[in-house]
Amino acid sequence: IAITETGFPAEPTRLEDFKVNLPGSPQSQATYFETLLSAAHRDQYLFVIAFLYRDYDALWEKIKVGMSGDWAAAWRDCGLVDGAGKKRPAYEVWGKYFNAKYLRRQNIPETARR
Repeated sequence: IAITETGFPAEPTRLEDFKVNLPGSPQSQATYFETLLSAAHRDQYLFVIAFLYRDYDALWEKIKVGMSGDWAAAWRDCGLVDGAGKKRPAYEVWGKYFNAKYLRRQNIPETARR
């Protein structure tokens, strides 16, 4: 198993076009990553990639002008650090697993080694 482009919002977000409220908080984001990364560690996932390192607040202000709809706002606040560069609790969770010692997995399919 491998996970790419995952994340969880650290702030609540309203997608007006879809009439949807996405829940989010720094603590729920940290809980999400703790749950995911502990399973990945336990079950020896090949890798996990976080979609965003840093929130894209500044970029959002530029790209939303030319967009049709507000769908991309769903990911605006999913960074491990906020738009100002302040680390969130999820950053510490990520670091704990990133810096952990792992045994090389012996049963990796040949195609995944390339």
